[in-house]
Amino acid sequence: MEELSPPLSDHGGFDFTQYFDNKNYIFTLNAAFSKVDGTKEALLETQTSSRHYFQRPDATHIRLDSTRTSLSGFGGNMQFGKTGGNLKFLLATMAKSPGLELNDVGYLRSTDQIFQVFWMGYRFNEPKGIMRKANLNLNQWNVWDFSGQYLNSGGNVNGYIEFKNYWSFHGGVNFDSDEVDNYILRGGPGMIVPGGMNIWYGIETDERKKLKLSYFGNNRWNKFNSRTSSSYSPEIEYRPNNTLNFSFEPSLYKQERELQYVDEYSFNGHNRYLMAHLDQKVLSFSMRVNINLTPDLTIQYWGQPFFASGKYNDFKTITDPKADQFSDRYSAFKPDQLTYNSSDEMYYIDENQDGTTDYSFEQPNFNFNEFLSNLVVRWEYTPGSTVYLVWSQSRDYSDSLGDFSLNQGFDDLFNGDQPYNVFLIKFSYRIGLH
Repeated sequence: MEELSPPLSDHGGFDFTQYFDNKNYIFTLNAAFSKVDGTKEALLETQTSSRHYFQRPDATHIRLDSTRTSLSGFGGNMQFGKTGGNLKFLLATMAKSPGLELNDVGYLRSTDQIFQVFWMGYRFNEPKGIMRKANLNLNQWNVWDFSGQYLNSGGNVNGYIEFKNYWSFHGGVNFDSDEVDNYILRGGPGMIVPGGMNIWYGIETDERKKLKLSYFGNNRWNKFNSRTSSSYSPEIEYRPNNTLNFSFEPSLYKQERELQYVDEYSFNGHNRYLMAHLDQKVLSFSMRVNINLTPDLTIQYWGQPFFASGKYNDFKTITDPKADQFSDRYSAFKPDQLTYNSSDEMYYIDENQDGTTDYSFEQPNFNFNEFLSNLVVRWEYTPGSTVYLVWSQSRDYSDSLGDFSLNQGFDDLFNGDQPYNVFLIKFSYRIGLH
């Protein structure tokens, strides 16, 4: 297969900042511009990428042009806020035009969005009662695309408090309206995704102590059980003396999503967007050790086993992505429309139930396990001159079972293929001028 030459890019922009009232108030304006040039094939790939999806059939303000050899876009934001005093606020607008392309100089996840954001916060800087300091924040936002279509709104309230014993707590609650998601069908029409709420929370003990404990959590619920998720992350950090620091942080993430994209097919001249219920689990364990043997000799180790699984079932097609009722936006396959062949791990669809396969797709279940580790020895043998000895090891294993099992995951990861090891030596010498 012939490789596409990436398009050549030109970028520009400007920044403006103005302070008022002895720097208590600030106004900022910045903008970015981009232009990419290339072959028709390269620009077609850019237009249909997940950042743009110019092929969306319901988009009235953009169109896919297979003869295009250049693409231009712009983005930026304007902000006005109060930065001084206990009460602070920020009012901002941000925009990313459909043709903005910055990924060769930064990271751009999506385009075709206009944001309005308001934030207000109050800081309690003086000790009072059981607290040393605290803050309370309020956020609100609205989102549109460049056709003027309203996409989403939401807001949250969150706060932080540090107690007189140096323990701290933070938490918040977030609300989202229904959203017109222009990306969920990956080039298909926009779809209404049910809104919901999530809460997050965390607590930390006194970080000045030898033993520090913390816990962070997040829970989300969307309407009609269209999505639920939760994450739990405790951490223990131990510093018995000034030379040794140890931390251990397990993390568990669970998600169930009723409409997870699977693939797109054509049937009788019409596109079929296949979705499924996804049950996903992710578990990891992060370990870190820092040893300062002398001011000039240190040892650092970090390692993380990682286990992820995804199980798909209840396959369906999207019928009316913007229907008023959630259940009217899709149609689940009937038992006599869907056949699974375990020998080749393929699903066969007989949509019109005439006994003939209309299209098929691979079973999408997955397990992915990975272990990453780095050991670094640093020796500053003379002031300004250093030697680094590095050992990096990685292991990975994947299959298509989709069932989560920690015991099986460890067995597959550490009793399977040989690990991949990298050994590096970095040497630097400072030449002093006197």
